[in-house]
Amino acid sequence: MTAYGLLLAAHIAAGTAGLLLGSIVMWADTHRWGRTSDSRAPGVLTHSLQQL
Repeated sequence: MTAYGLLLAAHIAAGTAGLLLGSIVMWADTHRWGRTSDSRAPGVLTHSLQQL
């Protein structure tokens, strides 16, 4: 695997981990407060992912 391929794979993995973390944060917010907090970035990312 080339260095570029390795960097790309690491970037994709980091993005996936970030979206997963955002989903967990939004889920926790929803279940703690009974609503989503749209002002937070993780919620926006998760919402964008759900639109795909």
